[in-house]
Amino acid sequence: MSTLHEQMVEHAWDKASLDFDYHRAIVSHRETFLADPHSDVHAAIAQYWFGRPIPVAQFWAIAQLRSLWREGLISYCNINLGEEPSSNRDLERHRSLLQGEQQYVSRDDPNEVIWIDGHVENGTGSGADDDGILTLLSDVKFELCADALPDSKISSVRHVPSGSRFPLEIGYTAASRTYLHLIQERGVARWPYGKTSLTLMRAESWLAREHVQS
Repeated sequence: MSTLHEQMVEHAWDKASLDFDYHRAIVSHRETFLADPHSDVHAAIAQYWFGRPIPVAQFWAIAQLRSLWREGLISYCNINLGEEPSSNRDLERHRSLLQGEQQYVSRDDPNEVIWIDGHVENGTGSGADDDGILTLLSDVKFELCADALPDSKISSVRHVPSGSRFPLEIGYTAASRTYLHLIQERGVARWPYGKTSLTLMRAESWLAREHVQS
């Protein structure tokens, strides 16, 4: 049975696939994603279960997220945890790294100290809403994708205040779930398998709710 986020992109794909040019643009995003699915950006957007085919509708969500990222509608921060996540069921290990007042540094600026508190839940299974909540305990600098800043006068830095909360997604997750977090909750914290950094993403504007871009 499809989850809410899966149903959302299936409906969007059904409409988008009727437009030949739009369909072709999504195919281009699909090819780019599959050529390097383990890049930092792609792993933050989505990480699919090994050996399972990716539903075609998921590439609609991937196309939206890649476009939002490139156009500066998503800002991000990479927190250097120094360790990769293990199985979603390894709650105690994940809690030891994220829960309580934890001090880390930004991977993008090693001089920036970041304090976090991650409440890790037993959110196993593809139908779970999230794997917990991550709360910032200090003000944090987020950045925009450089491609979104053709005018050098535009600041690439966004200051996200202490107390900001992000749904936490550890390991595998679908692009549709990432997309839904961003348009409904304006943010998500991603710790993909194989990565030693936690990527926090924040929607720059609630206009992202209406954003449809090939």
